[in-house]
Amino acid sequence: MRSFFLAMLIYPEVQARAAAEVQEVVGSDRLPTLADRASLPYCNAVLKELLRWAVVGPLGELAYCY
Repeated sequence: MRSFFLAMLIYPEVQARAAAEVQEVVGSDRLPTLADRASLPYCNAVLKELLRWAVVGPLGELAYCY
C-alpha cells in the first residue's frame, strides 16, 4: 500500500490517467468491481508494475528451505 501511494506521488500523470480510466469505465455512482477488471487495462498495468516494483514476497529463497 505504501509503495502505491509513493508511486502515485512520484508519477501524478499516471494517477491522473488511471483515475480518468476508472471514471470513464465505472462512472461516479459506484466503485469498480472484479467484473470491471477487463475494461481497465491501464489500471491493471499500473498494478502489475507496482508488484514488479515492490515484490510482496521473497523470490529465489525457497531452494534454501530444504
